[in-house]
Amino acid sequence: MCSSDLLSSNVRETVCRVATMVSLEPGEPLTVDDSAWLVLADGEATFMDEDVEVGAEFGIKPFSNSVTGTLRAKSDCILISIQREDLDALRHNVPRFNYSMRKHRVEDRDKGVDWLINNVDIS
Repeated sequence: MCSSDLLSSNVRETVCRVATMVSLEPGEPLTVDDSAWLVLADGEATFMDEDVEVGAEFGIKPFSNSVTGTLRAKSDCILISIQREDLDALRHNVPRFNYSMRKHRVEDRDKGVDWLINNVDIS
């Protein structure tokens, strides 16, 4: 998701209320669509036959492009999942979450960030 220092304890608690855990066994595939935001929390996996690291995001990524395809566990894996409806509610009702996710996307130089305004000449 994003580093815990970006989210206050209140925001983390709110996120935890709507998040669920998805467990995968080695070799188990998971078809990822844009109905939820998934974050690899533990384990080793591939996504579309490419290795991914803990912290990798899939599905509907807040303030970025969706990442859909097939995730396959190489070891026991745990993913954190937040359904689209819950994610939309978080973004609209928890301003700090909204701000933190936008900040994370910019700091991570996410290629899906197309909502930034370039420098504007005020002469």
